[in-house]
Amino acid sequence: MAKKGKTEKELEEIKKLEQEQLKELKRVKGEEKHVETELGKFEKEIESLKKEIKPEVTEKFTYKDIARGIVGAIFGMSIMGWHEGVRNAAINMPSINVALIVLLTIIAGASVLYFSQYRRIKEKWIIHQLLPKRFLIFYILSLLIVFFIYTLFNIIQLGVTPSKEIIRLVLVIGLPAVIGASAADIIR
Repeated sequence: MAKKGKTEKELEEIKKLEQEQLKELKRVKGEEKHVETELGKFEKEIESLKKEIKPEVTEKFTYKDIARGIVGAIFGMSIMGWHEGVRNAAINMPSINVALIVLLTIIAGASVLYFSQYRRIKEKWIIHQLLPKRFLIFYILSLLIVFFIYTLFNIIQLGVTPSKEIIRLVLVIGLPAVIGASAADIIR
């Protein structure tokens, strides 16, 4: 019987120890839930801060962008486009020079766009997909603006001015027009 009393005492101590461990486990689980809740709040706060800090990149091309591009192209074109000497130089320039100016136009226009708003972007898809589309739209828009303005002011006379001269004029004067259109895109 003495043996049974000792076993019962040990059993009670084990039960007491189990109850203490259960209480401790419940307390730890409660703390764990609290920590998980706080962690969730903290992660949400970090995401909202990332959105605030992240530079805004326009993924859509809007009418405002086109309007800014048109105004920028006109201002850019006006830097060189009205000088008789520049127009004559463009018409008489060798084809290799025109090709180099086109290359310079592409580099300058893309650089202005990249360094103005895409440099800080870490997502590669934006740089590889959005930047070329945006630049191409500004490039085509600028060339059309140069052509339209020169036609409007009768510098290019359709049917009279040789096509080769028209192409050279538009491509050469396209350089400042593209830079102007790209620079205007910075202003938001």
